[in-house]
Amino acid sequence: MAKNEITDFLLQREPILMVNTLDEVSEKECTTSLTIKEDNFFIGDDGMFSEPGLIEHIAQSCSVLVGWNARQRSEEAAIGYIGEVKKCRIEFLPKTGDTLHTHIKFLSEAMGVTLATAETYCNDKLVTSCKLKISL
Repeated sequence: MAKNEITDFLLQREPILMVNTLDEVSEKECTTSLTIKEDNFFIGDDGMFSEPGLIEHIAQSCSVLVGWNARQRSEEAAIGYIGEVKKCRIEFLPKTGDTLHTHIKFLSEAMGVTLATAETYCNDKLVTSCKLKISL
């Protein structure tokens, strides 16, 4: 799924749009990509993509999966909020020109709260991993 379709699932727009493509998807899992450009909102003066940028990319990747599932059911996508980020490990910060590949897996859902895991890779190296609670 291309960038112009991704915006159907996200409230964010440039310069805060942090997902370029939906590469793989099923009901409980997806893989998204983001190529980091020089004008990205989360690029520091040193050309590195910041920690908040990584979390925002992961959150938007979760939103894409929520939106895709809603579309499959012919429903309106719920607006979600990060309720909690746990066990977040950032191994390194990617730089301008790098492409991130993020795998999201929804583990369970109860009473409007979805538990998920996320892993982001760049050049086949783990960038970050975390567990999230998303309130819908």
